[in-house]
Amino acid sequence: MSKSSEKILEVAEGLFNEYGFTAVGVDLIRDKSGSSKTTMYTHFKSKQSLITEVLRTRDNRFRTSLREYVDRGDQSINGKITSLFQWHFNWFKSKDYHGCMFVKIAVDMPQDNPQALSVAMQHKLWLEHFITKLLLGTKESRFLSDIIFNILEGLISRFVVFGYDESIAQNALYSVLKVHDFINS
Repeated sequence: MSKSSEKILEVAEGLFNEYGFTAVGVDLIRDKSGSSKTTMYTHFKSKQSLITEVLRTRDNRFRTSLREYVDRGDQSINGKITSLFQWHFNWFKSKDYHGCMFVKIAVDMPQDNPQALSVAMQHKLWLEHFITKLLLGTKESRFLSDIIFNILEGLISRFVVFGYDESIAQNALYSVLKVHDFINS
């Protein structure tokens, strides 16, 4: 990937993340990235293809970051659950947190960009699978996986609307750990 296409992707991701997919036009991305229209359309044939590539790039970075974070933590089941939640809490507290881009694409333009919607669906399916794999060997791993996934998705929305709240975050983690301990006792 060329430096100019990387710059376009970086700028587009930041703008889409903050303002959404429909509110951001190609001209703004071009201007903010310092690219010409010709350069933009050489690398990305349309706004739809740019959006799809932004989501693919973000998905790859998300997967790598989450896996590495969990792998560095305590490898007990409770440790893995805690790491999973802590990674999300760090994201929720970051200055770049504006909700989930994979949810935004489903809300902003689901019919306009089926490829991007497919990337979003694959991202969410991967996360569900990742959580299930973390819990392998525990009783009711699928049940607990569903609870964790749904709580994390709920926190994503809650913290966009109300802002991050440490006590809410910690209560969510505490609840999941208690359910896990109860199921496996």
